[in-house]
Amino acid sequence: MKTKLVCKKVMQFTSKNDCISAEIAANGDLLLLETPIQPEGVDGFVQVAIKQNLKVHIINNQQYKQIEFHKVPISADHVQTFSDGTIILVGSRCEYNEGKPDKNARFYDNNGQFLYALTLGDGIQSVQVDEQDRIWISYFDEGVFGNYGWDDPIGRHGLILFDRQGNILWHAGEYGISDCYALNVASSDKVCFYYYHDFKFVILDELFQPTFFNIKKESFWEFAISDDAIAIFDGNCSYMFHRKGQTFKKGRRIQYVDEQCQKISGRLAMRAEIIYMYNNDGIYKTMLSQKNK
Repeated sequence: MKTKLVCKKVMQFTSKNDCISAEIAANGDLLLLETPIQPEGVDGFVQVAIKQNLKVHIINNQQYKQIEFHKVPISADHVQTFSDGTIILVGSRCEYNEGKPDKNARFYDNNGQFLYALTLGDGIQSVQVDEQDRIWISYFDEGVFGNYGWDDPIGRHGLILFDRQGNILWHAGEYGISDCYALNVASSDKVCFYYYHDFKFVILDELFQPTFFNIKKESFWEFAISDDAIAIFDGNCSYMFHRKGQTFKKGRRIQYVDEQCQKISGRLAMRAEIIYMYNNDGIYKTMLSQKNK
């Protein structure tokens, strides 16, 4: 038996471009970051000085906007939007360059015009902007322990909260994070993350006070969360976990279906309790708290 999540088709959408990332903004918009042609010989895992033409598709409830970015000089892996329409593109990798580190975060207006750039560190796992326009960034192990010339890496605490000028507002230094596997900024007063090596699932409130949970799963990279359940994606399959006290216990595998109860599959994006699915037939959306079969 599987848990069925019914997904409503948001819009018809096809693209011949290479989708770099599918992420969700604080207001629930789906953000698709694409490049027309991936330059030959470019390894997206390494920050390099290239100039890419990129597109961001902003989608929500039948509304659609496309923004083009020309000659972007970073290998962008993440995209988020701010409440005023500003867009941030972030590259996961960042070289220290003997004290002159790459500026791997670039800010643009909602017409694709460049505003300014910042350095946010190497080894970025996830970028999520909250409704207060603060930037939450999680880091994988190379960003925590240092690589590409970083002896004292920006991401050494594993999870950091920045303002739009790159000032650190808070960090997770007390948790001993070696690798922040998964992050879900549901809101500014509900920030959820899962990390190694403790394999703890944490929910922070608006005062950064944590509630700790055990979860019966060693590794996953994306999840949606409601009051009593988590849907996780481990890179291959999605599973439902149900909250029992301070533990999330594994339930059934999730099967995504359309409104005619036909099985669908595709690329997933998760944030708060929202789940988007993107495939060649279009874009689908569901909420974790909906009544499931």
